Amino acid sequence: MGRGKAVEGIWDGIRRIGSDISAAGLSTHASSTAFFFFTSAIPVGIVLAYITSCFGVTEQQVASLVGTVVPDALGELAGGIVHEAFEKAGLAVTASLVMLLWTATKGITALTQGLNSAYGVQEDRNFLQRVLMSLVAVVALILLLAAAVYLIFADEVASAVSAIVPLEAGPDVSSTLVRAVVLSAVGIVVFALCYTFLPAGKRKLRDQVPGAALAAAAWFAFSLGFRLYVDHSSNYNLFYGSLATVVLFLFWMYCIFLILLAGGFVNRYLADRHRK
Repeated sequence: MGRGKAVEGIWDGIRRIGSDISAAGLSTHASSTAFFFFTSAIPVGIVLAYITSCFGVTEQQVASLVGTVVPDALGELAGGIVHEAFEKAGLAVTASLVMLLWTATKGITALTQGLNSAYGVQEDRNFLQRVLMSLVAVVALILLLAAAVYLIFADEVASAVSAIVPLEAGPDVSSTLVRAVVLSAVGIVVFALCYTFLPAGKRKLRDQVPGAALAAAAWFAFSLGFRLYVDHSSNYNLFYGSLATVVLFLFWMYCIFLILLAGGFVNRYLADRHRK
């Protein structure tokens, strides 16, 4: 009897979260966030190309590295970004930095609006506070994405990097278990910080850990599954043709930001239950 009530309570919670997500329009906020982060890809590439060129790394070496860490379906898109980045690195670094800050800040603004909806709060911070918060959040999310690349593609990255910069043999720290533990910890911390500081209002960091843990697990599981799909399926080309890579990349970004927003609803639901 008790077990039945527990299962019923869990199911009711899932249905409520799903209903709230739909009512709050999180899909719209996730798509806006994905769009602005997608448009920041070229400026990021140009800035990174300039930085790497200062250390004598060539376009071919970077293209080879990128080719090992992205799904085959996205290889052409990634290669084009690398080429454009190196071609314009010396001429457009300043403009790229401005464009990067603008698009990334707009993306964080869309994400913040989505989290405000998830937590049921209204924005009450001034412009300067929102800008500073956005810049910090951009750095945090970039670190998280870098950690995600490490978990999913660590072996490929190590192989490609060793071809560019010879490394001495060392302990094997890229085992699946170590990678999973490291990225899980980083993901939970970054997500919990996003849930604590991005939405308006005050909340305790420890109270955001449950939603952060669920969102991090869902994010990384989806990313791994997405790579398996695009590496072993070509059906998407039937619908989108030459635009398939762009659509796939946008869809991936949309889903991961939707997962991030859904984690906020989980924390809100748990907080409501705790108050009752």
